[in-house]
Amino acid sequence: MTTPAALRWDQVRGWRLGRQHLVDRAPAGQLLDVISRVCGLHAQVQSAADLQVLARVDQATPDDMRQALWEQRTLVRTLCMRGTLHLQTAEDLPR
Repeated sequence: MTTPAALRWDQVRGWRLGRQHLVDRAPAGQLLDVISRVCGLHAQVQSAADLQVLARVDQATPDDMRQALWEQRTLVRTLCMRGTLHLQTAEDLPR
């Protein structure tokens, strides 16, 4: 039986921030990959969802979000966690 690794809280927080793309932003063009990786974005207010993407993806714009939602239909706004609006990728929606 292996012994679990001992981690400090700062290591745990750093790992979580990294996985959420809040340490190093994702390269431009990875909007959908990032939203999928973080299991969706809270989108009760669209401007808050825009800010979450701007913090995580280089060169992303609110217009990129609007195009993905309304033109390309690669993003979906739906009720999910806690019964609130979230953005999910269309690919992840059935999950």
